Amino acid sequence: MSRYRYEWLERDGESICRLIDAQEEAEAHLLPGFGMNVVRYVSQGRDVLLQPPSFAALRETPFRYGIPALAPPGRTSGGAFEHRGVRYALPVKSGKHNMHGEIGIAPWRIGRQGADAEQGAFLQAEYAYRDDPVRFAAYPADLRFAVTYRLKEGELSLEGSVRNEGSRHAPLALGYHPYFACDRGRTTLRIPAYAQWTMNEDGGAGAPPKASSLADSLREGLELSRIEGNLHYLQCREFAMDPRGTDAYECRLEDRGLDRTIRYETDGLFAVTVLFLPPWGESVSLEPHTCIPDAYNLPLDALDTGALELAPGEERRFGWRIAVDNGASA
Repeated sequence: MSRYRYEWLERDGESICRLIDAQEEAEAHLLPGFGMNVVRYVSQGRDVLLQPPSFAALRETPFRYGIPALAPPGRTSGGAFEHRGVRYALPVKSGKHNMHGEIGIAPWRIGRQGADAEQGAFLQAEYAYRDDPVRFAAYPADLRFAVTYRLKEGELSLEGSVRNEGSRHAPLALGYHPYFACDRGRTTLRIPAYAQWTMNEDGGAGAPPKASSLADSLREGLELSRIEGNLHYLQCREFAMDPRGTDAYECRLEDRGLDRTIRYETDGLFAVTVLFLPPWGESVSLEPHTCIPDAYNLPLDALDTGALELAPGEERRFGWRIAVDNGASA
């Protein structure tokens, strides 16, 4: 039997693509029918991600497990914003706001899939707003996302692109929401943050980022149990308006309880890392965002918030990878 392979499973009415690396005892379960969520990732037979207890729970609370895609990431106040004089509206689902957009719950179109020694096990998929006109009737951006999830040498990676296929400039805000399973009482977190955003009373971004004791401590390594509060917006790179500005950076979770280190490397396009400690599972979420949440509604310049746009025909590439060193906690 070859080292790499893929297979399709049916569970609770959902089709699951299972990518397998037999040598590393690693596998990743992808759900293209529900946001291309990575609902499970295993390394050396142990879960790396917080997986949903059931698909019913995932459908009810879709951004609480695995690795969902976010566009726009975070909260959009009132479910709407304006860009270049055009109004963009999303469904209001969290009281009076939208949380994390729609592509993380919508069905994606399956593309190529395969497994071999050169490419590992992989699955490609696309999502285009124009293919979902009812869902995006009030969101006139003509963007097409294309992603390849790959499992190779035990590492899970994402290679993606987003292209503006419309005739007007389109806003671009993207993020991911990985929930890393860990022993929070015995885990050290390292994030190369140089500043932290002040948050307002509603949990949104307030003043632009500045140096903080939390950012300083995270650069050196901080025990999760010593972090006060469960939500923090951390600046790891300058916002890059230039598409070539993709200086990658790495976050680390050194888990002495499980005796492993998780290394999460993201493109510098994801200039913000949102640190979230969920109350519903033993995990920590390190969310890479291209902008600060609610960027288009803030009274700040795009250079300060990361509120990107794509010109007609313009394309941006993005990516991240997760490596797990088992038996290697620091």
